Amino acid sequence: MFQRVRLRLSALLVLLFLALYALTSILIYSLSAQLMISSVDGVMEATAQPLVEEVSSSLNQGQFPSEFVTLTKLSSLYPKVSAIIFRDAIGEEIASTNPKINHLPYQFKHSKNFQTIYHSINKVHYRVLTDRIMNPYGQTEGYLQIALNINHDLNGLHRLYEVLWIVAIAGTFLAAIAGLYMSKLSLQPVVRSWNQQQQFVADASHELRTPLTVIQLNLEVINSDLNKTIGDNSEWLSVIQKETDRLRRLTQDLLTLARIGSSSGLVRFQAVNLLEILMSVVNSHQIIAEAKGIKLSVTACPQNEADQLMYVTRGDQDRLYQLFTILIDNAIKYTEQGEVHAQLEKKKNHYDFTVRDTGIGIAESQIDHVFDRFYRTDSARVRESGGSGLGLAIAKFIVEAHEGKITVQSTEGIGTEFVIQLPER
Repeated sequence: MFQRVRLRLSALLVLLFLALYALTSILIYSLSAQLMISSVDGVMEATAQPLVEEVSSSLNQGQFPSEFVTLTKLSSLYPKVSAIIFRDAIGEEIASTNPKINHLPYQFKHSKNFQTIYHSINKVHYRVLTDRIMNPYGQTEGYLQIALNINHDLNGLHRLYEVLWIVAIAGTFLAAIAGLYMSKLSLQPVVRSWNQQQQFVADASHELRTPLTVIQLNLEVINSDLNKTIGDNSEWLSVIQKETDRLRRLTQDLLTLARIGSSSGLVRFQAVNLLEILMSVVNSHQIIAEAKGIKLSVTACPQNEADQLMYVTRGDQDRLYQLFTILIDNAIKYTEQGEVHAQLEKKKNHYDFTVRDTGIGIAESQIDHVFDRFYRTDSARVRESGGSGLGLAIAKFIVEAHEGKITVQSTEGIGTEFVIQLPER
């Protein structure tokens, strides 16, 4: 599926390159040709103007310029000009500096005319200027033509044309390679997200299927002997209740993740007291910590009511309660002995919330992935503890929704520390 997308993106990039390159090449070639013609025409016009004036002046005096009889002087004066031709009023050739260049076109309608012709006999392209010579009465006395060999200029344009084609072919090849590479880079997050989602769906399906299977088996045991009392089936009912709670928590986590990024009203800001929320979470987890023989302590106990007010800010009370619960609950779950310590500090313009434990820790290779939405460091361990493996992804979302930061430091076998910075509002 993604291979087709890559090919389509690459094809679009190549087409875009070709379209832009074609437009640019046409402009470059057209401008180069126009500049070449303008340059040639300028040279020819500068050559023709004094000659036309000289011929007109001589004819007005009833004389014919002697240099046009032999044309030797003109040949030496204008060596770069291929031919200078003088015609009479009806277009008959009177004199030429190059007899080999004949049958050049001329027009009677315009006082000045530029043309580009191909002389088939000489196999040369000429740029020809035909300038009409007129007397003071507006009558045509003759025509002066100047021909200039432009093969060299046309060869330059032809080389430019070839270079543009070579660049087009090479550019298309490079654009195709770059398109494949860039499409691969651009699709990497999509592919990674797709793979993570597929893995998440598989994990979620397994997590849902496992408690459902356990509930079904226990119900079958209860239904196999309907004569037993509730007391007789208390063991099976206890298992069903446990698995039902697990399903409820998993469903809540999945619902929260599904709403992330798709609901603007997921976080509602109001005045909250961070210390009160923290103490409520700690008090509710004291019995769980004591049952495991773990000390659960907290640092942030104000001495008076005024001190409590410094922990008042704006946030979503339910989400912050969920955030503190996730971190403290995880710390207790993965600590077999020792202590879990929570700390809340008021800094200059933000609050620091820290949860530190002496648990099993997180491997260094996994620290960068613990907040990934679909990542699970140890599926078997999570399953045994009753977790869904989604808590830290939800915690990160809650912190970012409050424009805060969350970081983690951990040493495997020693413990883990989560630090959250929440801005003061």
